[in-house]
Amino acid sequence: MGVSLKRRSFARGLLVPVVMLADGLLRPAGAGAGAGVGVGVGAAFAGTEAVAEGASAAAGPLTPEAVEAVLEHHARLAHAAFQDCLVMAQRLQMEVEAFLARPDARMLAQVRRAWLKARPWQAQTAALVADGDETARRLLGRINPWPVNEQYLDHVEGDEDGGLVNDLAVPLDGEALLALHQRDGEENLTTGWHAIEFMLWGQDVRDDAPGERSHEDFVDGVRPHAGRRRQYLSWLSGQLVRDLEQVLRSWAPGVAGNWRSRFVAGGESSLRLLLQTLASVSADELAAGQVEAPLNSQEQEDEQSGFADDSHVDIAFGVLGVQNVWLGRYRRLGGRLLQGPSPAALLATADPAVALKVRGQIELSLAIAQALRPPFERLVMGEDDSPGRQQLAGLLESLMRQAGDFSDAAEVLGLGRLDGLGIL
Repeated sequence: MGVSLKRRSFARGLLVPVVMLADGLLRPAGAGAGAGVGVGVGAAFAGTEAVAEGASAAAGPLTPEAVEAVLEHHARLAHAAFQDCLVMAQRLQMEVEAFLARPDARMLAQVRRAWLKARPWQAQTAALVADGDETARRLLGRINPWPVNEQYLDHVEGDEDGGLVNDLAVPLDGEALLALHQRDGEENLTTGWHAIEFMLWGQDVRDDAPGERSHEDFVDGVRPHAGRRRQYLSWLSGQLVRDLEQVLRSWAPGVAGNWRSRFVAGGESSLRLLLQTLASVSADELAAGQVEAPLNSQEQEDEQSGFADDSHVDIAFGVLGVQNVWLGRYRRLGGRLLQGPSPAALLATADPAVALKVRGQIELSLAIAQALRPPFERLVMGEDDSPGRQQLAGLLESLMRQAGDFSDAAEVLGLGRLDGLGIL
């Protein structure tokens, strides 16, 4: 393939908003964690009546007005996407509390389904332009960091008393848990989607199924420190909601000095940042982090959502998020379509051939990603000529070409080549 990426740490948050599909398109009714995405873009939008918010303006020259229109629309998509993600996190929190009030096998299955339904909405936000100041980075690094050092949190195979849950010297309150987040290593997580995932599924020690944590871990008198386990999971889901609320405020319209107002006022610098984000998410977050790292190591620990065996969904919706940020569209939780001025439209006016190339490469990445089927660890195992590894190798190459195409687009638009993409 000719692509060799340096392994990086991905214990940090995903950043960007995207187009979302209705719940029924994500998994067939009654499907569990093993159900794949497998929905083409055309099928996803077929037969759905769109309600456009904001005119889909035809692209003109790269004027300040045209750039501002693209930035305004991106901000509108970002606010909508994080609002929907917050709603799904709040639904997950409600299911967590219901389970903790009655921790039985049926309720555990129900809260796991809530996590799986919420997860694509977070995955799609990876391509949204994030505020880069230290406070914002810290916040985003609490929402979706990975990988997870399971032993830092709770018992694992071979260490039944491990983790902060079983350490009575650790107070399970917000101040202590936030102070312990990523202490002595980025994998020592105490917050976010994947900490919740581990608490719901437990360690994944099989290559053909997700983790098998028992509901009895949360039942007093059955498993040691069940009360602390309940306390920690309750705090985790609540903290996720609080962090997403703070991100949403940063994208709120009409707030002087917040990230949205600064981003929209940034002109060509913000447009370059938007393209840089799309390229970096393609090359770093998706290609190097979610595909290349497990492909090289063949280790379950390098999957993003390995406890739930949901990594294929993360990848597919991450690529979909990139596509929809590029095209300036986003389908709300209720099905309404937002569509408007986009980077793709600006490029189509400047150089239709390059615009067609970018669009085609993204469509290829999406088609390969949507064809991935769980369990993900089975895809990465075996020899290099095995079908699963060939599929992932093809996706890796497509994503890297896609990142290079975004850099070409920036150059065509007069923004210069993009930074930090290494092999491009």
